[in-house]
Amino acid sequence: MAVTSERAGRNETLCYFAVLLLTPVLLLIAWGSFKIGFENRFCGDDNAGYPGYLAAPPPDLLLIGSSHTRQSYNIPAIESATGRSAYILAYGSLDLNYMDLLLQDLLRQPERRPKIVVLEAYSAKLARQPDVGDYRLFYDAPPRLKFRLMANYLHHHSGISAWMDLFDLVINRGTDQILTAPLNSRILCNLSYKGGYRNKVVQGITEDEFRSLHAEIAGSYPDKAQLAALRDIIELCRRDHIRLVLAESPMPAPISSKPEIQRLKRDFREEAQANHLPYLDGDAAFPTSDPSLFADAGHLSTAGRDRYTANLIANFGPVLREQEIEPTLTGLHPMTSPESEKP
Repeated sequence: MAVTSERAGRNETLCYFAVLLLTPVLLLIAWGSFKIGFENRFCGDDNAGYPGYLAAPPPDLLLIGSSHTRQSYNIPAIESATGRSAYILAYGSLDLNYMDLLLQDLLRQPERRPKIVVLEAYSAKLARQPDVGDYRLFYDAPPRLKFRLMANYLHHHSGISAWMDLFDLVINRGTDQILTAPLNSRILCNLSYKGGYRNKVVQGITEDEFRSLHAEIAGSYPDKAQLAALRDIIELCRRDHIRLVLAESPMPAPISSKPEIQRLKRDFREEAQANHLPYLDGDAAFPTSDPSLFADAGHLSTAGRDRYTANLIANFGPVLREQEIEPTLTGLHPMTSPESEKP
């Protein structure tokens, strides 16, 4: 009897500890499953990101990229000048690899396809390893896209740290947005117009701030995954008969003049020329030494945004209106900055 009682006591203890261990694990699994399956439904129609794109009729013109793109284009001005509807699909630090995944998901739905895609050709990101820079991309993504984002992240990142980062992304990041969804949605709706910003003025920087600008540049040569993604995007648009334009908005002179940036710009120009695509180097015909036109090392001020948007319309108006265009616009566009011709 004593042995039986002792064995029963040990079994109860084991069960107790098993419950202690399994309960949080099961709760995390349940929470992760909920976030993967349902968190994108909390986004609402806030005129921004992927949910904002899906909530409205497909635009004629889609501008896709990072915050570099979001702060570079005046959507009302583009729509007024071209007579075409437009939308900015942008997430912080979004690179070509993840733009490719977004476009694959978007273009798989024929009824959601735009007529023209203006792709961010941000040279500073061409040399970087693919990464999720903005957790809102995962938060906004529908479940089918979330699984592809996770698989893509693990493909380019290895080791226990990659799994821990993914765990944080799935379980932790975005939880506050679920809790404050109604308020966040209303604020974003007031600050956004078709993916771009409104009701906000971004000031330029001072001369001293301009002179001290710095940017991390990963190298002088394209990352293989980023280059492969660019070529896949070109093929996607060609397959679906979507006109593709490569455009890089201006960077301040202390950044754009770096040899690494000029080398990467050349790679974009060569890809554009090889595929007969229009390419706009935003530094051309833009006063890149004027601090008032830049908010920091990678973003335009509101004044800079309006000036660059005017340059885009002036040089690519026929393309954006889908009119017949001159032969020079079907290949490498002659609008390049003097620095961009250096080897």
